[in-house]
Amino acid sequence: MMKTNILKKNEKQLDKEIRKRKLEDPDLLKSLSNILKKKRGHVFKMPAPNTPVIVFMSGGIDTITIIAILMEEFGLQVYPVYFDLGFPQSKYDKKSVFFFTDYYLKKYPKLFHSPMEISLTFPAKQMAKHILPNSGNIFIDKSINHRRGVPFSPAIFAYNAVHYAISLREGKSIEVNTIFGGILPSNIDWYSYESLTTHRSINLDICVSLNDYSWQYTSLPIEKELGFNLQKQDLISWGHKYGLPLEKTRTCNVKREHQCGVCDICIVRKKAFKLAKVKDNTFYLFKKPLLERVRYRVKRHLPWLLK
Repeated sequence: MMKTNILKKNEKQLDKEIRKRKLEDPDLLKSLSNILKKKRGHVFKMPAPNTPVIVFMSGGIDTITIIAILMEEFGLQVYPVYFDLGFPQSKYDKKSVFFFTDYYLKKYPKLFHSPMEISLTFPAKQMAKHILPNSGNIFIDKSINHRRGVPFSPAIFAYNAVHYAISLREGKSIEVNTIFGGILPSNIDWYSYESLTTHRSINLDICVSLNDYSWQYTSLPIEKELGFNLQKQDLISWGHKYGLPLEKTRTCNVKREHQCGVCDICIVRKKAFKLAKVKDNTFYLFKKPLLERVRYRVKRHLPWLLK
């Protein structure tokens, strides 16, 4: 049971929220959940305190706060994994990962473990130049009625996390069978492959592939079985209450040391701080002037105008 003011919703409220999401499939979600429940007696069950779990650690607000919640609220042993996709901004994301690694090792020395860094080439470089340029763009791909993104990202990360879990078992005799991602409810308005339906599907695939129904894969903010429907502002409120230096997290698509403040995810970040009514102490490169912000966005999204 959580000790904070993060609100949990009842099943009817969550069903209503899920049915509002155009990229969610409530009927399929129910079927997948029923299969898991029949096979192991539950859909998802939070592990007991001191149980080892694997958690994605990107350096952004979402995963950094989720890691803290799992230790502070649930007393879990956290084994983070950082996926280095070789993007230009990755070296700056790593600075946040390094900072919070030191921070959590000091604050939770008995629960936090140094992250495993896994290098992935995803999507494959032969296709990346066609997939990545507009993958996170604010503009919607009208042919599929949602953002294209990089399909199968959660699945690729989950399967690599399973390999990490197996390596922990074989190399250190540490048993891990629960994996947490960092997807928010708002992500599901953008990417179909980040839905709760998809998470249940991936979880079932892991169980079937390994012939072991003890495996659990989910994302804490969207985990219906816990009563959660946590948005970024909820995580910010929790992090602020527990004194997390949120300004040290990084959520920016730009290859710069400091976050730009004008790319899509920076705008989402700043809006979340306002909704949480928490002062945003992040240093943004472009706060003023307006002309500089406009020029930056034109250069990013409509470069032909500057030619």
